[in-house]
Formats: sequence, C-alpha cells, structure tokens
Amino acid sequence: MKSYVVKWRLWIYRGSIAIAMVFLVGFSIVLPIDCIAQAAESFNNAWNTFIVVGALVAFAVACVIIIVARIIFYRSCKQHIPRWYLPFAPGDLPHRGSRKLVLTNMERSRELSTLFKRPKDPVIHAGMEPPIRCDDKAYEKLFPEYLNYASCIKVVADRLKYQGIFLNNADLKMGLDETFSDVVRNQFMDTEDKFQMENAQKLIDIYEMMRYSNEEVTRSQFVDFVSLAIYFVDISLTMDKKLPHLKQINTTSRLQFNVDDEDWERKISRTPTGYFNNESDKFDYVPYADSSSVLRRTFTGRSFIKPTSTSSHSGH
Repeated sequence: MKSYVVKWRLWIYRGSIAIAMVFLVGFSIVLPIDCIAQAAESFNNAWNTFIVVGALVAFAVACVIIIVARIIFYRSCKQHIPRWYLPFAPGDLPHRGSRKLVLTNMERSRELSTLFKRPKDPVIHAGMEPPIRCDDKAYEKLFPEYLNYASCIKVVADRLKYQGIFLNNADLKMGLDETFSDVVRNQFMDTEDKFQMENAQKLIDIYEMMRYSNEEVTRSQFVDFVSLAIYFVDISLTMDKKLPHLKQINTTSRLQFNVDDEDWERKISRTPTGYFNNESDKFDYVPYADSSSVLRRTFTGRSFIKPTSTSSHSGH
C-alpha cells in the first residue's frame, strides 16, 4: 500500500511540474505574439520590424535566463550533498534495479578490499629488494626494502663519470673517454694473479649485463655485484700508494673472496626460484674460495680475512 502512495505522489508531482511548464511557456509566448499582431496593423515598416525583433529578442533572453537560473540552482543544491553519501535507501534511489546494483557493488568492494589489503603470498618485483617477510628472520637483512637495483648501479656509474670516484677511490687517474670497464681493466687486470683477473672480468661482465641488457636486475645478480665491489674495495685498500701505479698491490695483506650463491639462496633468501627472469642469466661469477661471502662477513661482523703468502699471488 505504501508503494502505491509513493507512486501516486510521484505522478502528481511530475504532472504538476509539466502543467506549470506548459503555462510558463504559454504565457511567455503571448507577449511576442501580441506584439507581432499589433505591429501587423501598423503601416510603419521600420517600427513594425523593431517591435517584432525586440519581442523575439526579449523572449530569447527570458528563456536563457530561466535555463541558466535552473542550472545554477541545481548545482547549488548538489553542493550540499556530502561526497561520501551513497544513495542506497529506497527513498534515495527509487529504481530497484539500480539500487540493487549499487548495494551489490558496495558489498563486492568491501570483500575485495579485505582480500587485497595484505597479499597471501609475498609480492616480489623484479629489479627491487623483496620485503623483510620474504627473508629468513634468523639473518639480518642486507639491503633496504624495495631498493631499486638498477638505480644503485647507475649511481656507481655516475660517480665515476661525473666525480671521478671509482668505488671508494677518489684519487683515480683516468681519461675522459674511459668507462667503468676500462677502469677495472687498468686498475686490477694488469697483474699476475689469475684469481684477481677472473674476478675483475666477472665484475665487468655482470656490470655490463645489468647496465645495458634492458632486463630487470635480479637479486642474486645484485648481491654478486656488491660482493665483487666490496672485494675490490678491500683490494684497493691494500694498494701501496707510494708506488708509481695504483695497480701495484701489497700482496702481504691480500683477501680471499667468495660469492656463495647456493648457500645464500638456501640459508638466507626465501625468494622463490621463479623470481629470476631467466635461469640462464644466473652467472657463476666467482669460484667458491670460502664458506661465506664478503657481504656476509661485512654485515654480520664475522671476519673471514685470510692472509696468504706472497708467493701464492706474486707468481714467484
């Protein structure tokens, strides 16, 4: 019964609005019609034209004023409606289908917001450091969350290009046309130590691959690069700067080095295997010389410095 009353009220309201609009338009048309009729009885053509045109212009102006006023009034009424208000009551949205659609989508949005608030599985993006929950809590996290690997590699290249700083060496003698790879070759590959030469070549390979392959840098690749960089920082710290060339190494305090990819992935990283872009891109950059990498030695405070004899590196 209540629904019929609502419908009758709605029809009465709409009918009264229609009748009022008809009367408004009718009374508005009376003025120009009356002016045209009176002007037709006069023999002054100029005056007749002025009256007719003036009546039409007045009618057009009145119509424009009414339409603009209605638009302004409608927009002013909408400003008082809060933006967070949704029409879901029968009085707000009388059309049952539209109201049901709104309520269904609202309920679905609530379910989806609860579902996607926290993913069930870790979300790992290629080229970025995974969040803490992806790693084994027994080990300290080495890099900040969501660290962009490519940006870090670019910073290393920019420091060398614009500041002349290679890793931690600010006294580098290099030409303007020399690249990162050229500096590594000039500083660390002119030696009889095959172990150092292999690591230098692997540093060049992984740098050029990450910098120019247009592929996302994987976590293991970035760990390898940082470990190799730390290795050569340690090497540069043992350089005898009194010698004519910085590449002359004081071999009495040489450091052993290792990047243990398998041990890293097995004990520290919980990153799924599918995280890597391509299994063929995984490089065996450094041979296994120790049981722990330089990164682990550096960040956990453990010391794996193993001085070796001069003869083992000097080639004598």
